[in-house]
Amino acid sequence: MAAEKKQIPEAILQMGRKLDISERGMVELKRAFTHPTYFEGVKHHAWEDNQRLEFLGDAVLDLIMGEYFYAAYPEVDEGYLTRMRASVVCEGSLAMAAERLGLGDLLMMGKGAVHNGEGKRPSVLADTFEAVLGALYLDRGIEAAKKFILKELAFAIDSVDQYHTQDYKSTLQELVQKVNFGPVAYRLQEEWGPDHDKGYRIGVYYRETLIGTGKGKSKKEAEQHSAKDALEKQNGWKHLLEERAKGK
Repeated sequence: MAAEKKQIPEAILQMGRKLDISERGMVELKRAFTHPTYFEGVKHHAWEDNQRLEFLGDAVLDLIMGEYFYAAYPEVDEGYLTRMRASVVCEGSLAMAAERLGLGDLLMMGKGAVHNGEGKRPSVLADTFEAVLGALYLDRGIEAAKKFILKELAFAIDSVDQYHTQDYKSTLQELVQKVNFGPVAYRLQEEWGPDHDKGYRIGVYYRETLIGTGKGKSKKEAEQHSAKDALEKQNGWKHLLEERAKGK
């Protein structure tokens, strides 16, 4: 183990410190950056390159993002949850996250792979991100892995959240604007919990009538749920639009 530590490049050690990897975990982190081509055709053990860590990181990523969307969107079915998760854990998102972190610059590859620019390929960058995640998980556990994922993939998660939010809110707004009487209003009804684990309940109003409510871990999420609730209950309040259209 001591001999392996001495062989770890300083740049990888710096990345490990940035990720708060322990001294013992640095050996696994080095493996996360060891591309199979590093051995250039020389037979080596499966545990010496990053493919096993990539396999583990992929499983951890699926679990954490599955849990995130399961909790954040209690109203959607399994098929939609699967699509939401897939849009975040796709090659493009992982490669972008890896590029932002500079993971490709730390890859140890064979001369031919370096010459061909393999380290810049999206598939290689995505695999490296998963391998680093696998090393982090082994060293610091699921909570550290979760924190890393939610931070580094926040841009992709936000895109899914915004699309989903705009879907219900836009649909509701379009329904109301058919009679040209302004927007609906979203108002906070209740909030609870500590700062790191807040919960919100928001009501959506047409004029002064409450037409839907929703809860969420953020105000945006609660608004989305309240808009969905209003759309599902529109038979109970749509007459207000008709009355308004008639001037009542």
